[in-house]
Amino acid sequence: MTDLVTPTILYGLAALPLSAVLLQELEVVQKKMLRKIVGWVRIGDESWEVTMRRMKDRVRRALLQRPIMAWTTRIGKTLWKLILRIKEAPNESWIRHSSMWAINELEDPYSDFVPYRSRGRVCLQWDSVVNHFCHSIYNESWQNLSIDVLNRCTDDFVKHFCSEWAETLLKPGVN
Repeated sequence: MTDLVTPTILYGLAALPLSAVLLQELEVVQKKMLRKIVGWVRIGDESWEVTMRRMKDRVRRALLQRPIMAWTTRIGKTLWKLILRIKEAPNESWIRHSSMWAINELEDPYSDFVPYRSRGRVCLQWDSVVNHFCHSIYNESWQNLSIDVLNRCTDDFVKHFCSEWAETLLKPGVN
């Protein structure tokens, strides 16, 4: 069942600007799904704490038999593969052009509408996490790094991606 559900749920999520709250919700959904797969059973007057401990143990044993990657890890790996694909694409390709597009720089001489961002929290872009990672290590955006440098740090990015959103959740007032 997870072989069908997981790719369906995760399709296209690497190209979305996912907040820490949305990533946590995805993790909660995955855990609920795993509990249902192993068989959620509540025994008579058993306390909730004992039931949850028993269910966690059943899920743990099932995952030892058939390991399943966390969805957040899969999203991180897919996002990094997308970045590598964009970097390897020729300069005139549509994927390269669309990855560099920024709505705030769009000026249409035939329109009176000027694009703007409303007040409030800074909007995330699909590559915000990647840019943060590359700036923290190389002081460069991912667009300015060579493909060789990006290939070397794939595992480091996935670890950063999975830990970054979890740490963001711990900060008060951040969604």
